[in-house]
Amino acid sequence: MDDDGQALASLVGVYYAVGLLRGRRAGLLAALVLATLPQFYLISRQAMPDVYLMTSIGIAVLFLALGMFGPELRRDLHFGISYAGFGLALLAKGPVIACGVYFVPLLLFTLAQIDIPRLWERDLRLPSARTAAIVAMSLALAAACAGGAFAFGTGSEWWGYSDTMRDAFAEKREALLGALNRRWAAEFTLVLLAALASGLAWRLQRSPEPRTRLRFAAIWALGAAAVVAILALVAAGPVGRLALASILGLAASIACCVAAVRGYLMRPEIAPAVRPFFTPVRRQVLLFLAVVAIVAGPWHVAIFAERGHGFFTDFIVKHNLTRAEETINRGGSADFYVKTLIFGGLPWSAVLPLAFALLIEWWRRDALRRQGLEIFLLVTMVVTLVALSTAATKFAHYMSPVLVPFGVLVGLTLDRLIAERRGFAATIAWATAGLLYIPVLFDVISSDGMKYVVRSMTMKDTIPESAAAGEAFHVMLWSVAAILAGLALFRFRVLVGALIAAAIVIAVYINGFFIPELSYHKSMKHLCESYHEHRLDQQRLGYYGDTKHGLFYYLAPGEMNRLTTARETIDHLAPGPRALALVRNKYVTKVESLYERTYPQDQLWVVDDSHFSYTLLSNDQIGRAVSLHEWTSGEGDGE
Repeated sequence: MDDDGQALASLVGVYYAVGLLRGRRAGLLAALVLATLPQFYLISRQAMPDVYLMTSIGIAVLFLALGMFGPELRRDLHFGISYAGFGLALLAKGPVIACGVYFVPLLLFTLAQIDIPRLWERDLRLPSARTAAIVAMSLALAAACAGGAFAFGTGSEWWGYSDTMRDAFAEKREALLGALNRRWAAEFTLVLLAALASGLAWRLQRSPEPRTRLRFAAIWALGAAAVVAILALVAAGPVGRLALASILGLAASIACCVAAVRGYLMRPEIAPAVRPFFTPVRRQVLLFLAVVAIVAGPWHVAIFAERGHGFFTDFIVKHNLTRAEETINRGGSADFYVKTLIFGGLPWSAVLPLAFALLIEWWRRDALRRQGLEIFLLVTMVVTLVALSTAATKFAHYMSPVLVPFGVLVGLTLDRLIAERRGFAATIAWATAGLLYIPVLFDVISSDGMKYVVRSMTMKDTIPESAAAGEAFHVMLWSVAAILAGLALFRFRVLVGALIAAAIVIAVYINGFFIPELSYHKSMKHLCESYHEHRLDQQRLGYYGDTKHGLFYYLAPGEMNRLTTARETIDHLAPGPRALALVRNKYVTKVESLYERTYPQDQLWVVDDSHFSYTLLSNDQIGRAVSLHEWTSGEGDGE
């Protein structure tokens, strides 16, 4: 399915899910809002995986809410669609983002429905604290043991995708191995884990509960683990002992966590309240595992079999975890995604804050039961934005998981404001939306007009003349302000329709004019066209800068000469026959300085500087080309 089909699937899913939960009008409004978000149709037109993430994770979250709060009819089908969406999200962007957006809000939402004061009363205070401590320590131990099992239980080919990473990992592993081996840590750990496994087996054997097959298997598994641990003290070497200790530690910590939670839930004070949920939860867990295995399992198994070490170190670590702690290509301030949300969501970002106040009756004790959809989407949106804002790498299209909750929450807000158009709260709400819209309006029409709109779409501050906001766009924005003011005074339904129509007009303008101009300004295609226009026969294009994959789509095989240093670039542009080179802007000054020292009687010329990050240079004046010296001195048209 292409990008447009993915976007259409998002709209259909929003209309269906919201329509079942809050009515057809709410579903239609939510779909309309989502369809007119600039970020939505920008991502829908980009050839990148984020549109698939936007659709899959949006459908996963919506249908999860539909399964939890919707009608009993077709509940398993709705849950199944949600799990399939999660599996597709795994394929689109990997497990870190998918699990974070899907499970963290679900966990927080589940914890929010627990009666915490009851769990801290006198009769449950000590068991609750003990269980929480055991779970926390078990999870921490499981994380450490998982790292140890990976380090000591795998070969060197698993430790890194590149030779540099592999060497660094091997050095750390050997240092850790030497430190642990000198202190008999592996032997002590094995003895401790063997004792723990024996103790757990004895505890299960002495338990008064009926002996199920699962419990019988657990007893024998723990006993066998204890025996293997004892034998490993004699048979295994230092690396084998550490690997086995890590694996047993991982199993034991998970067993302790599960046993602690199970024992706590089986207490007489708690069991009657949670027992009715055991069967449906077990059913959904099995359905989740089956659907995800069918949707995402084959690809992951194939990648794991073909490139085991790359699956972990490159696919998971580098492209997920590393981007959260290191700046890759693009950084930004902590409020980067807030600004992106405001200006990439014109004009509906002015209505979004009202969802926090209007959609949820915070004072009601049963608000979670009555308004589960709204709270769940709100938690999803806030958690995702906070996680993105704390990450070092900042890309505007990373906001794709936020867009579906954004559209649904604004659509539900519009639906409620229409239903309560005669109330005083509606007057205050529309007036507030108008006030929130004013700063955005004046930023767009200021001397730096469209700066943040451009940044929310391309993360660049440079605005090409062809994409500058004209009078027509200013009229559209002022029309929205007038409509918001009219809604605060009169609250006619026709004005809501006018607001939706204005959003559609703005969407058509941005989608039909603004985005294509920015895309052209950002694309390597027109620089390649400039090269083809001015090159001589058999002259290859020199390229100096970071790898730009888009360049290869617009050049014939053998047309590009990859330059890795400034000296190679100078040699390519040596005086004589006309030569052209595409140079990343941050290297232009370096190239100019070296060229002036090498060939003081000649100079370089700027052929095309319309790209955000690259400049097409030549050793020969072509048409209206600007000298590179004038360009870097600010006298030309360069940045």
